[in-house]
Amino acid sequence: MHATPPPSSWSTLVQTLAAHGLADQISSSAVDASWRRDGIVPEDAPSQAQFDALLPQAYRAFVAEHGYPLLAAPSELHYAFAFLPPRAARQVSTLLADEARPFAEVRAERREGRYTWRHVMFAGWNFADGDGWAFGVDPQAEGAPEPVVWLLEGGQVVEAVGSFQHWLAERAADVRSRVEALDADALAEAAAWEGDYAYGPQDLEGFDG
Repeated sequence: MHATPPPSSWSTLVQTLAAHGLADQISSSAVDASWRRDGIVPEDAPSQAQFDALLPQAYRAFVAEHGYPLLAAPSELHYAFAFLPPRAARQVSTLLADEARPFAEVRAERREGRYTWRHVMFAGWNFADGDGWAFGVDPQAEGAPEPVVWLLEGGQVVEAVGSFQHWLAERAADVRSRVEALDADALAEAAAWEGDYAYGPQDLEGFDG
C-alpha cells in the first residue's frame, strides 16, 4: 500500500482559504492575458525565448498543473499576489532596473537586442511599482544551476529567496499565519470590507495587492 503524498504548498494555501470562507478570492489569469490594457509587448521586453530560458523546471510543472493563479485578499491581511502569464511577465519585466546602470542606457540595449537578461519577473503584488519576485541565476552558484527566486522592490533586485519550491512554501505559510491570526468575526469583517475584493478578485490589469 502506497502512502498518500503530502499536499503541495499551493494545495495547502487553497485549503487554508477554503476553510476560512475565502475560496472565492482565488482566480486564474488566461495564458495569453496582458498586464497592459493595450496588450502590446514593448520593444524593450525580453523575447519569449529569453524569458523561457530563466524559468526553473519546478515552476514549469506548477503552471502546467495550476495555470497562473491570482490571489486577492482583504487589504488588512496583506497577502495578495498574482502569477504573471508569459505576455504579462514580459511586459512587467521592462520595469526591472539593472543594478546601478542608468535605466535609459539599459532600455536602449534592450530595444536593440544587445541586452543579456539576468532576471525576469514572474509574480508580484504591485506590478506598476515593480514589487514582487523574479527568476534569475545566482551568480555565486557553481556548475549549471537552475534559476532561483529573487525579491523585487521598486523594480530593484533585493535578495535571493531560494528555489521556487521554497518560495511557494513561504507564501503558503504566510497566508496561513495571517488568516489564522484573526478570529471568525474579525476575518468576516475584513473579508466584507467595502472595496477589499468583497466580490472576489480583480483581473490582472492594474493588479495591486
